[in-house]
Amino acid sequence: MSSSLENIYCRGPLLHAVQTIASSSSDDSKNTRGLFEDCKTFVDMALKFDAEVVLAEFRVLAEAPGGLKASKLKEFVEANFSAPGDDLEEYVLPELSRFSAVGSPMSAEVPEAALGLTAGVSDPALATWAQALCKLWPLLCRRVSAAGIEHSERRSLLPRTRPMMVPGGRFREVWPSLNALHYHHHKPADH
Repeated sequence: MSSSLENIYCRGPLLHAVQTIASSSSDDSKNTRGLFEDCKTFVDMALKFDAEVVLAEFRVLAEAPGGLKASKLKEFVEANFSAPGDDLEEYVLPELSRFSAVGSPMSAEVPEAALGLTAGVSDPALATWAQALCKLWPLLCRRVSAAGIEHSERRSLLPRTRPMMVPGGRFREVWPSLNALHYHHHKPADH
C-alpha cells in the first residue's frame, strides 16, 4: 500500500476527520461521532481519483475559513470515493454453477456433496456444521471486479486474482478460514 493510501485509509487527517467529526443523524435528535454510523464504511470506499489528488483537495477543504464542517466533508467524500464494496462482485464457484440458473441468484439449497466438504467427516456435530456452511457458500463468494483490478492503487482492498469468501454484512473482504477450507479440498489450480 502506498504512503498516500496509508494516509487515507490507515492514518492521517482525512481518516481522522471522517471518523471523529460531529455530525447530526437524519432524525436530528441524536448527534453521532464520525461521518458514518459504522466506522468501517469509509475504509471500504474506493477512491475515484488518485490518492495524491484527493489528499491535496482535502487539505484545501480542511484549511478553508470557518473550519471543516460535516456537511462539506460528506460532499467531499461522496465526490471523491465510490460506494463501499463496489470493487467486489458475486461469483459462482464452478463446482456450484449447475445449481444456478443464468441471470438468477443461486439457491442457498446447494447439496453439501457438491463441494465435497463432508466426505469422510465422522463427527456428527462437525458434519452438521459443514453442511450448514455449504449452504452459505453461494451467498458469500465474491471476486474482485474489473474496476477493482484496473485501479487497485485506489483501494484499501488487497488485490486478489482468485475468488474469495466474505463473512457478509458489514464485512466485504476475504474471510481466510473459509478460503482455507475450500482450497484444502480443491487444488488452487482448479480455479
